Amino acid sequence: MAKLRTYAVLQTLASSLTQPFVNFLAALLGVDGIDLGIIATANTFFSSISQLALSSIKTSPKKLILLADVSVGILWYLMVAIGINYPAAYVGIYIAISCLSGMSTFGWLIVLERFSIGARGKRLAEYGFYSSIGGLIATLVTGLLVGSNYSNFAPVFLASGSIYLTNGLLTLRWEEVAEARPSKPSLPKVWKFLGITAAFNATWAFAWPLFPLAQVYVYHMNALQVGLTSVIAGCSTLILQRRIGALVDRYRKFMMFLGRLGLVTFPLAYALGTSVYDIYGAQIVSGFTGSISSTAYYSYLFDKVEDKRRGIAFYNAFSGVGALAGGILGGLMATLLAPLGQTFSLRLLLLSAALGRLAASTLYLFLDDARSSAPPPSRAEAVARHH
Repeated sequence: MAKLRTYAVLQTLASSLTQPFVNFLAALLGVDGIDLGIIATANTFFSSISQLALSSIKTSPKKLILLADVSVGILWYLMVAIGINYPAAYVGIYIAISCLSGMSTFGWLIVLERFSIGARGKRLAEYGFYSSIGGLIATLVTGLLVGSNYSNFAPVFLASGSIYLTNGLLTLRWEEVAEARPSKPSLPKVWKFLGITAAFNATWAFAWPLFPLAQVYVYHMNALQVGLTSVIAGCSTLILQRRIGALVDRYRKFMMFLGRLGLVTFPLAYALGTSVYDIYGAQIVSGFTGSISSTAYYSYLFDKVEDKRRGIAFYNAFSGVGALAGGILGGLMATLLAPLGQTFSLRLLLLSAALGRLAASTLYLFLDDARSSAPPPSRAEAVARHH
């Protein structure tokens, strides 16, 4: 248990040094249009494609995590050497990082699934709680270090790469995790859920390339201000994570709807806000939406499928395809409407994104929510977990 908690904290620490700033730095480097849409959705789409490829390959979750984390660490070094000086290289290296991060997450979800049976929401929330601790400090440190001096991203990327390398090697101390024997998933229920996931993610990701553009061109934010948005969101999540996990176990379908409905807040704040303080205020809602996102949807999936590998892979693939479509469309529309004025066009598109999320969130009310009767794991099964 202690080894896994340590891994969860360090993994989020490494990620939080860089992830909140990837899209922001891309916009500063001049990445826009479709390329910015790809960057904004890379961690969803490309990671899901790697997971889909792995779903039919029998391999050790522990080895997946080891290989992926070490490789990601090396790629962050390469980002410093090449990526931050050449926008095309920045995009390409980040796509590779996203693919490998997908491998790591896939291995972790297999591990985590084995130890969340019986109280899905509560146990998934527990690991989300531990993961949040390191992230808050890391993001704040990055914002303070970089400020408006964007060349300071280089040592941050190096630090992140070093933590990924170290954390990957720490998995050598884990015991192996035996997967349950796969069986055929409940296809009608799963496909309905997957279709709703893809549809919502398309509306969700439409705003992702718009946020960094608004940060740079509408609100004129620096790295510290961008970091503070993530820190506020993280603190809110830390406070609510475990409470929300318990509610998910009791009212899962309604919480799934509320979690998606709450995401309307963010594009609405960017569309109608008058200062960066309005953006800060909106981040308080992240504690609610983020806690549900990290528990309810995987909890639902785990209870619906017996073949966990394929269930995870298909869920993430549908999420990724929807996100890529929405992100590319958002980036493209930002470029096409730019002649109307950067501020006006971005606010208009962000308002459209909010309305799209509102409409798509209602789809979750049409899911059924019968629970599995799977027993809790035995002591012999209790071995390892992750972010």
